[in-house]
Amino acid sequence: MASYRALWKSSNVVRQILSRAPYPAQIAATTVIAVMTYWPLASYRRHSFYVMRTDAFDRFCTRLEQRFTRVQITDMLRAADFDDIRFSEQEPFWVAVAIKRQS
Repeated sequence: MASYRALWKSSNVVRQILSRAPYPAQIAATTVIAVMTYWPLASYRRHSFYVMRTDAFDRFCTRLEQRFTRVQITDMLRAADFDDIRFSEQEPFWVAVAIKRQS
């Protein structure tokens, strides 16, 4: 867990810098990140390079990032009147499907 936190903190520093960088620098950096980080991951091998770069851009070029636990996501969905909440058991794990209660 400590290594995950260290990795997240260092990647968050990169995100804070890239989110304020000019757009051409963001594209160049997220292209490199996609090649060096996303492409080697088994869960990304079936995706196009466009998806990898877009995911890198979404992760590293947004000024606001909020992370939620599975419990927090479940609580938010229930508070919004969703039932039958199911999470993916494969990567990416935080994909959820829920059914809105009828009013």
